[in-house]
Amino acid sequence: MENIGIYVHVPFCIRKCPYCDFYSEDHWDNAKKTKLVQAICREIDIVCGYYRMQEKRKLISIYFGGGTPSLLEPEEFTEILQHIDAAFKITTRTEVTMECNPATADAQRLQAYKKSGLNRLSIGVQSFDRDVLRTLGRIHTPEDAVTCVEKARRAGIRNISLDLMFGIPGQSYTSWMHSVEKAISLGVKHLSLYSLEFMDGTPFAYAREAGYMQETAPELDRLMYESALRMLAEAGLYQYEISNVSKPRHQCRHNLAYWDLRQYLGFGPSAHSFIEHVRFANCSDTDAYIAAIARDTAGTGKFLGSTNALGSLAVDTFTKNAYRDNVVEYVFTGLRKNEGIRYRTFEERFGKEFWDIYGGVYEAFMEYVKIGCAEEDGEGFRLTLQGMSVSNRIMALFV
Repeated sequence: MENIGIYVHVPFCIRKCPYCDFYSEDHWDNAKKTKLVQAICREIDIVCGYYRMQEKRKLISIYFGGGTPSLLEPEEFTEILQHIDAAFKITTRTEVTMECNPATADAQRLQAYKKSGLNRLSIGVQSFDRDVLRTLGRIHTPEDAVTCVEKARRAGIRNISLDLMFGIPGQSYTSWMHSVEKAISLGVKHLSLYSLEFMDGTPFAYAREAGYMQETAPELDRLMYESALRMLAEAGLYQYEISNVSKPRHQCRHNLAYWDLRQYLGFGPSAHSFIEHVRFANCSDTDAYIAAIARDTAGTGKFLGSTNALGSLAVDTFTKNAYRDNVVEYVFTGLRKNEGIRYRTFEERFGKEFWDIYGGVYEAFMEYVKIGCAEEDGEGFRLTLQGMSVSNRIMALFV
């Protein structure tokens, strides 16, 4: 039985952060939100109904991302879950995550989410430094973040993750480590650590081009990253992926499915899917998405080219992975994980031994082993902490 994950994209924000390039919008009203929820439920019925009939699939995770999905009313959240449950049974073992902005964390809302099935909350804290939050254009305070964790616990949500960012203009090493220490003190089960990137088209990128902002020096960025991971490990939060640490048995199952190259379906504007070896994405425009779903009066969706993959009428791009594409993506995502690549698992999945495919770069890779950036034990290989910092160079060998 094939495992499958589901992603739901809620693009609405109170205010769009100047560093973010995910599809989101801050000009919306409740009427538009209602229409979006109806369209998402309709898309779930169309697409999940087809895949439910094809073969048995076990639903392992549901992830509400954005945007700010914590702007959903509890009734809207419940309605979406009910439509998913009708296609793929939600059980007590299904991981159900929602991203949350601390400023939108109402206690009653969190309790209602929990009652409907939410069992994991990912809180976008980014920093516990007020000045850094101001630089990032965040709408919450450090106190809001602490209160959000407390409210979630009172609501019965035990599996809590925090997002933290480093490499932010004006952020000192001391400020960063204070945020890490504060996160540890809150006793959460999971942390995601992200180095700020100046993404094209964002206000931050324009500010850098105009000379108003500078990227953090690579040496400081690397020091922040490695120091945080060491401190977190001492606190019992162990790295399992380049950007993620957790207490034992609290890894994010939804994201692990991405890194294991497993199947997932995405719903909502700009949501991505990967199924039947086909990657496809919905249009990145809420109004266009709603209109496309409404046009499908027959509720049949559409097959994507000559593939067996079916998407909604909102799909605007798709590509079919060839064998080599799957291999490369598996290696890239596998090297993000702390366990790395296991030779037996690779051979079972792709029908060939790893170095039969990549023998041409074996000697170049072993040079990274010699300098401590990777470890190879005869059963597989993984990147070390030092190697994680230069992962792009190592991954480039396996294109």
